[in-house]
Amino acid sequence: MSSDAPLALRPWPTEDKGPQSVEEFIARIHADRGGFKNVSQAVLMEEMRREEENQLHTKGEDAGDEMDVCRDEAPENDEEQKKILLESRDEVLRNIDAAQKIAQQTTDFISLLMTKSPQAAPRVQDTLDQGLAKLVGIGTISATRLEERAPDPEKEFDHQSIANGWRAMDYDKTITSLRSASERLKTVIKNESRYWNDMVRVKDHNWALCNFGGTTAMGVRFGFVDAAAQFRKASLAKLPRRLDDGTPRLQTFGTDMNMRLRITIEQDGNVMGRSSLPAATPDDASLEHRILEARNSVFASELWYELNREARTLLAFNIREQGGILIFDPPGADKKILVSVEYLGGSQPMEPPFPDDALAESILRSLQLLLRHYHRQNHTQKFRRKAYHGNPIPALPKAPPPLTNPVYHLLKPLILSARHEHSLQELLSFLSSLVFLLRQIGFKDAHFTLKTPPVIPHMNRNPQKNRKALTDLSYFTTDHGLIAPRSFRLDLHISPEVRLSIRGQGLTGLATTQYAITLLPPVTATSISSAAHSQTKPSAPSTSANPLSYEFPPSPPKEAYPNVKEATYYIQQAVVRVLVMRVSKIANAARASGGNDKQSAWTPSTSGTSLKEASLEREIKVEVPRPHAATKKKSSLSEIGAGGVDEMEIDPKYNVAVVINSRTTADGAVVKRWIWLPDGSGCKQSLDEVVKGATMI
Repeated sequence: MSSDAPLALRPWPTEDKGPQSVEEFIARIHADRGGFKNVSQAVLMEEMRREEENQLHTKGEDAGDEMDVCRDEAPENDEEQKKILLESRDEVLRNIDAAQKIAQQTTDFISLLMTKSPQAAPRVQDTLDQGLAKLVGIGTISATRLEERAPDPEKEFDHQSIANGWRAMDYDKTITSLRSASERLKTVIKNESRYWNDMVRVKDHNWALCNFGGTTAMGVRFGFVDAAAQFRKASLAKLPRRLDDGTPRLQTFGTDMNMRLRITIEQDGNVMGRSSLPAATPDDASLEHRILEARNSVFASELWYELNREARTLLAFNIREQGGILIFDPPGADKKILVSVEYLGGSQPMEPPFPDDALAESILRSLQLLLRHYHRQNHTQKFRRKAYHGNPIPALPKAPPPLTNPVYHLLKPLILSARHEHSLQELLSFLSSLVFLLRQIGFKDAHFTLKTPPVIPHMNRNPQKNRKALTDLSYFTTDHGLIAPRSFRLDLHISPEVRLSIRGQGLTGLATTQYAITLLPPVTATSISSAAHSQTKPSAPSTSANPLSYEFPPSPPKEAYPNVKEATYYIQQAVVRVLVMRVSKIANAARASGGNDKQSAWTPSTSGTSLKEASLEREIKVEVPRPHAATKKKSSLSEIGAGGVDEMEIDPKYNVAVVINSRTTADGAVVKRWIWLPDGSGCKQSLDEVVKGATMI
């Protein structure tokens, strides 16, 4: 190889000096420019413009220098310049040819040397020059050591000892790593066993486990799949492992833990009843108890959300929101029902029992049952297109989806129940006083009977239905329970000839109770006496018509009375007609027995509320008044039975009274008045005695 052979020496390629990652880029920005706040588009454009100007200026200077050099070293003529260029080209070509020859010779030498090895000979057939192979032959060149060293036993022993030492050290490292791996594996097995044992326990408690996003941690669904969308999302929790012992912990998303609703009943600012609160879940509680606590919290959140939605639509029913508390004023009561949110935490203070605790607890349980009923309805609607025997129902025209979920009626059934109960109690109070007055004036058979449907029909008749009623939620909330309209039947027995049937039916939409009054046929005295002796029901009603059917018939059932006020007004007027018929019978009998030929017969007026006697210009008027909000003049007990009293109204503390006025028809002046009051403080005479005395005046 000649000494002037070209040798290419190149530096190792350097890495790109630009940032290799986003983190490095951000670090450079902070170091060079003080952060991104100092970097703007205008600043960057200005820097690019300056850099281009510098490059152009530098290129211009270099070009000027080269031109100066070329101008200084330029040959005198073109012939000399061509000669220099040709010599330079020839030199380059010679160097290229020499480099090619050196490379070819080196390749042939190495290939020929490798042909000595039988394994490498087939691989170098393509790189070895064929002319050279034919000239010198294959495998003619080999390489050997010039001098073989004599073996040294001591060095070999040292080398073997060193190798054994390194091998022993590697064994120790391997054993140590295996032991540490074994300990780690034991810890992992222990933690995993604890984790999956808890998972099995959660599964045994019927909680739905699932894979959480492809991670090694599991998830649990603890809510209600038929709840609103936002609460379904909050009903999924992650169960990651704790780093120390591997026990699972409950990681919820968007759930207010330890949240509960509380019902409070107040009267004149004093607490009369309050629903109970469970104890807070301790920190060392089991996983299934924490899941149950999360489920109860999500359920309470949804219940509170739905109650607030419904309360905005029930402002006309005395429901309002004040300071994050829903307040409901039941009709006819001086108590208030408050619904509030409570958070469990720490030790709950002991509270004394209140008289209305059971009522508050029942209201809370009713609200919870109603929300579960709507969950059940949502579940039913999902599968409503499945027909009997698996045949699909024909597709109905698709309606546009609602913008929001429909409002659940949770408070409205309770409002209807409260109004229905208030209306029924008002009617019972009126009828109790009325029956007492009727008995006092001589109607000894007057009474009424209330019949209400049971909460669970057919109880104690069909054991199978009993079990269904006690276990099926829909039995308590739909046709027979909270959502079903309340109803009752009341039979009023004024006399054997006059009987009324009053049916009250609650209306869910209007949150009121309508009343339908029908007339029952009279019962004969024979059937009543036989029923009293045999203690059985009367055999059959009499075929004669009820006197009210032609004197004062009620409205037909299709035109029911809209409220209890209208129903009691009809009963008042019906009793007035019955009393007028009784007074007419007694007065005419007294006239006939007295033998007074000058006195004419007592005849009912066209209104049916009074009797008139034409010869004496006398009138007996019967009233069954009720108190009004404001009265002109109230009658005192000293005035009862005295004459000369103007038109009066009863005291508001009496809900009904029976009044008989004896007055002249000429000027309408009251000659005498008899009043029977429900507390027994009024007139002590019977109706027969009063009428006989009135006809003799």
